[in-house]
Parts: sequence; structure tokens; C-alpha cells
Amino acid sequence: MAVPIPESLAVPSVLVSIDEAHGLLRGTPYEPSKSTIRRWIPRHGMFVRRIDGCDYVGMDELVTAHREETAARLRAAARKRERSKS
Repeated sequence: MAVPIPESLAVPSVLVSIDEAHGLLRGTPYEPSKSTIRRWIPRHGMFVRRIDGCDYVGMDELVTAHREETAARLRAAARKRERSKS
């Protein structure tokens, strides 16, 4: 009988390296640097797997973190525009 793995312990099905993540997010409205993606790891509780000295993150978590960071930047820009109108 198979034992279900708690979601918090599940390994993402698609892993991408930090370099690949940077390349995938190139051309998006919020184009993060490699160091920014590394800062997202603890901030968003992203799963990290080190393979042969290279860090890999889950693609689904990467996309979620990017969406949340982009939304936060857009909200901050909107607040800044509202303050400058006053």
C-alpha cells in the first residue's frame, strides 16, 4: 500500500536551474536577475535541490514567486503614482 506524501514534502515535478530560471523569465515585464531569484528562495519558501553544485528550483514555485513579486511591484508603482498626483 502506498503512503501519501504530505504536500510540504513533495518534490516538484519540473526542476530548473537558476540560470534556466533567469533565461525563462527574460523578456517578462519584471525581469529578475539571478541574485534576485536566489533571494526569492527563502522569501517564498521555495524547494531547492542541489545537483552537482548547481541549485535547482521547482518551476511551479518559480512562476508563483514571479507572479507575486510582479504584482507587488505593480502595486508599489500604482501607490507611487497616486501619491505624486496629490
